[in-house]
Amino acid sequence: MVYQFSIAACISLQPLLTTTLHANTPRDGLARLETMVLMAGMDLPLTAIREQICSAVDIVVQQTRFSCGSRKVTSITEVTGIESGKIQLQEVFKFVSKGYGNPGRNVPNKVQGYFTACGLIPTFYEELRAAGTDLDMTIFKPHEQERVAEDDFVSDEHYQGRK
Repeated sequence: MVYQFSIAACISLQPLLTTTLHANTPRDGLARLETMVLMAGMDLPLTAIREQICSAVDIVVQQTRFSCGSRKVTSITEVTGIESGKIQLQEVFKFVSKGYGNPGRNVPNKVQGYFTACGLIPTFYEELRAAGTDLDMTIFKPHEQERVAEDDFVSDEHYQGRK
């Protein structure tokens, strides 16, 4: 029932709709969305379903639960359209894992890494500017050095109710 509502809302192009899918990658999530539309009994050809998904979904934010128990956003991927019947994606930001270790706090074996741009400017950037959101273009520039916020390791504890 919840899936049918979410699918109908996505296809009817409701603005600012957020939904949750469980999948391993953004592409797997969109494939799962296609499957849910088909299971909901909507009698549409797969091409039409993909076209509607592309017009309804702008970005996919992937969150991963690591073996240490922490959750991090690991990918922000833009849905750019459909080409030759296949949904086209471009990853805009990603988490680069550096393994597990202790960041100097009382949290042993926590995932280490950093979030970086992939070097691609989203196709909806001009829409953001037109709406009054002027982003610094340097956020889309990739970097290979680790930039870790001081509260990066506190936030997981906070959400787990330890602080």
